Amino acid sequence: MRVKDYVRERLKLPLRHNTLKAQRVDLGLSRAVLARILEVDPSTVYRQELRNPMSMLWHYALRGIMAEAKDRERQAMVRMHKADLVRKDQLLGASRLDAEGFKYTAETIKAATREQAKPQKETSRKHWRSPLPAHEPVRARRVMTKSEIKAAVERAEARAAGGKNKP
Repeated sequence: MRVKDYVRERLKLPLRHNTLKAQRVDLGLSRAVLARILEVDPSTVYRQELRNPMSMLWHYALRGIMAEAKDRERQAMVRMHKADLVRKDQLLGASRLDAEGFKYTAETIKAATREQAKPQKETSRKHWRSPLPAHEPVRARRVMTKSEIKAAVERAEARAAGGKNKP
C-alpha cells in the first residue's frame, strides 16, 4: 500500500459516518418521520440514503433539524406537553377509569386513542366503476342470439360491399 492510499483511507474515516442514514438514526427518526419533517415522500429519503456522499442540501436540512432537537426551549416544550398528557389522562382518561375498576372501558378508550393516532386511509367505494371513455362504444349487457349475430354480420357485409362500389 502506498502512502497516498493510506492517507486517503485515513482521511475518509470521519466522513464515512456523515451519511444521511447515520444522522437520521442519531436523531432517532424513522424515514417516514424525516420525510414528514422535510415535506417529501419517504421513498425520496430512501433514495437519498443510498447516495454517498450526502448532498449539501440534505446536509443543511439535517443540521437545522439537529439544532432544533438540541434547543433547550424546544425540549422543555416537549416535556411539558408529555406531562400535560399524563395529567389529563389521570384526570379524565383511561388511567382514571382503570383505577376505578372499569378495566374494559379503559382498554376500549386506549384502543380508540391508538386507532385515532394511526393515519387515516382514504375511503373508496369497492364497486365503483369509472365511466367508459367517449371513444369506446357502450357494450351490450345481454347475450345476443344466433339470429341477431347473423343479422349484424349481414349488415356489416352489406356496408362493406357498398363502400367498395363507391369511388
